[in-house]
Amino acid sequence: MIRADSGREPPADGWEADLFGLPRVRYGGGTIDHFPTRQAALLLAYLITNPHRHTRDELAYLLWPDAETGRPRLSLTLWRLRQALREICPDPDVFVVADRDTIGIDSTRVTSDVASFRQWVQRAAKPDDTAARREALEEAVKVYGDAGEFLSGYYDVWVL
Repeated sequence: MIRADSGREPPADGWEADLFGLPRVRYGGGTIDHFPTRQAALLLAYLITNPHRHTRDELAYLLWPDAETGRPRLSLTLWRLRQALREICPDPDVFVVADRDTIGIDSTRVTSDVASFRQWVQRAAKPDDTAARREALEEAVKVYGDAGEFLSGYYDVWVL
């Protein structure tokens, strides 16, 4: 479902992610709002908000900074995330793209409230027209204000 005031349209064969408030993803009429683990939700949120490929070592350190077993934990978390995504999509590997060394998101297949918020803020920074600036800022406030803070209840350093 697309909110009319969200300022975003998901790609035709795409995912929609809400990261303000509690994380939630939608695809093809299905919704996931409970993830198998906290780290699975954080991994997905990080990939969506930083839509380029990341090394597995970088992600392991991000999610388990004090653990020497971060990389095996990352593999298990990625597997759990994919299993959860399969509940609403038969092939989540087209969305979460991974190889031996890197993991990323196909950013052409996802929209998010965070990306929409950023776009409205960028639009507000450009116009010399005060009315257009006000309208863009009002839209940004709607996107942010509807659900609450970014990843509400998650307190990892990169989230704050």
